[in-house]
Amino acid sequence: MGPGVNAARPDWRTAGWPIPVTTSFEFAEFEVSTTIGVVSGVYATSLGFARGFTSGITSMARGEVPQMTEQLAEGRHHALSRCVAEAQRHGGNALTGVRFDSNEVGQGGIIEFHCYGTAVLVGPRDGGTARSPAPGGSRASAPPRAAPRPP
Repeated sequence: MGPGVNAARPDWRTAGWPIPVTTSFEFAEFEVSTTIGVVSGVYATSLGFARGFTSGITSMARGEVPQMTEQLAEGRHHALSRCVAEAQRHGGNALTGVRFDSNEVGQGGIIEFHCYGTAVLVGPRDGGTARSPAPGGSRASAPPRAAPRPP
């Protein structure tokens, strides 16, 4: 954990993103002072023949399709990472109202992941002790992904 992160009480930094990110439209510890606007991140990936074929066989047996689960999680992660970067590029130090969409594009096994939310500026609530995130965040890359589990 980084400096200032209390292990007993996780806060937004424990998620690993360079700025606070929430699906909600407000933060318990911060007050939104400025709404910058809608930002988004898109990531498209191909299932690939081998992965699609293996997933098809696995799905016939019922149950989770681990290869597909990993690829979908990776796609959402990349889309969110791009959305966070876009919020920072516009001067936001937080991202609210985060949502995801995904669609198959054409017939070629390409999946598009779209993440969108509202870039905002936040500061500590009156009387709050929360440390406000730096304007534009830390410009750090997305949090590291966990190593995939062996099949």
